[in-house]
Amino acid sequence: MGWRHLQGDLDTPASTGRSSFAEVVQEATLRRQLQALNLRDGDGHPQPWLDQGRISQAVAAITRIPSHRLMEANREATALLLGGVTVDGLPGWDGGRGQTIHFIDWLQPERNEFTVVNQYRVDCPPGYSKAFIVPDLVLLVNGIPLVVVECKSPAVPEPLADAVDQLRRYSNQRRASGEVMDNEGNEPLFHTNQLLVATSFDEARVGSVGAAFRHFAAWKTVVGAEGQTVKALCRYQQYRAVSRAVLRLRSGKTRLQDGEFDRRGGIVWHTQGSGKSLTMVFLIRKLRTDPALRRFKVVVVADRSDLENQLSGTAALTGESVDIATSADALRHLLRRKGPGLLFGMIQKSRGSDLGNDAAGEPPLQRSDPPKLPTTVLVAREPSPAPYSLEVLNDDDSILVLVDEAHRSQAGDL
Repeated sequence: MGWRHLQGDLDTPASTGRSSFAEVVQEATLRRQLQALNLRDGDGHPQPWLDQGRISQAVAAITRIPSHRLMEANREATALLLGGVTVDGLPGWDGGRGQTIHFIDWLQPERNEFTVVNQYRVDCPPGYSKAFIVPDLVLLVNGIPLVVVECKSPAVPEPLADAVDQLRRYSNQRRASGEVMDNEGNEPLFHTNQLLVATSFDEARVGSVGAAFRHFAAWKTVVGAEGQTVKALCRYQQYRAVSRAVLRLRSGKTRLQDGEFDRRGGIVWHTQGSGKSLTMVFLIRKLRTDPALRRFKVVVVADRSDLENQLSGTAALTGESVDIATSADALRHLLRRKGPGLLFGMIQKSRGSDLGNDAAGEPPLQRSDPPKLPTTVLVAREPSPAPYSLEVLNDDDSILVLVDEAHRSQAGDL
C-alpha cells in the first residue's frame, strides 16, 4: 500500500529511524520532508527555502506541545497537522510576510513519506513505573506518528480487550481514569495520534485517544458526559460518501458544460443511526480544505424543525458560522449573498407565492408514522427553471444544496 517497513530492534534506536528511544518522532525524516514539501516559486520553478533555524522551529512546535493533558495536546497537535505553523518569511519574498510551514501535503499525498515500524520502543520519563513501552506497530507520515496498532494472539481469552487496555496503558489513560495510580506510558507519542487500532488475527477495531474499550466496538453513537470533550472518528461509510461526493463535485460537469444537466449531484442513502449529520460535517470540512471547492456556498434543507435544529447544532463542528433562516424572506436574503457560507432553511420556506409562504407547510411527521430510511441528496447546480414564478436569487454555479430526508420532501408541491 506504499508504506516503507522497518523492523525495530529494542537495543538500536537507529533501526526505527531515530537517534534515541526518547524521541517519539523520526526527526531526521521530519526535517528532510519539511524542506522537501515546503517550496517557493523561484524563476518559475519550486525551490526549497527553509533554513535549519526555521525547520527547528517547526519541529519544536509539533514535538513540544505545552498542554499537560493528552486530549488538549492532541487537539493542538491535530490543528498543527492540518494548518501548519507560521514562521518568519524571507526578506524580498512576498513582502517579507510570515509563511506557513506544512507538516503534511494533504493535496498531493504521494509527496509524503509513509513508514510502518514493528516494535517501536519509546522510553518513558524518569520516575515512571515502566522504563519503556513497545507498541507492536507505529505508522508514521513524514516521521510523525499518526497510528498505533496493538496486536494480540487469538489464544488470549479476550484479545481485543487486552489490546485496548495496552493502548490505554501506553498513553497513560488508565491513570487518567483512576484505574491505576502510577504513570506507566509515554503521552507525547500520542500527541499527534489520529487512530488507535486493536487487532487479533482476523478482527480489528479502531478508536481514538481517550477511548475506552466500549468505544472501539462497532461505533454507532458515542455520547460523552456533560461538557466532556470527545474526539469523533469518521466511520467507513462516512469516509466513502464524502470521498465520492468530493470526486463528483470536482469532476462532474456543470449544466453549462454539459448542455442539459448538472452532473455534480447525487444521492447518499443512509441507514438509521449511520451518522448523516456528521457526514455533512465531514463533507463541509473537506470542501473547505480543497482549493477548487472551498468557494462553495452550502445550503442545508430540512423539512422538520427538529431535524434542522439537530443538523445545525452538529454543523457547528465545521468551525464556521451557521446562518439559520427563520422566515421565507430571511432565506431569500441569505441565498442572495454571493460567495461561500453555510446556511439552513426549511423547504416549506421555498414555496412560491401561489402556494403561500406559510412556513408550516405540510404537517411534520408524527411518532406514529411508519419508520423510513433517511437519505441525503447532494445537488450542486446552477438554478433551473422553477415550476412556479420564483425569482432567480443567485446564479452562482458553486452552490451545494444538501437536502435532508429527500425521500419525504422531493415530491408533490414541495
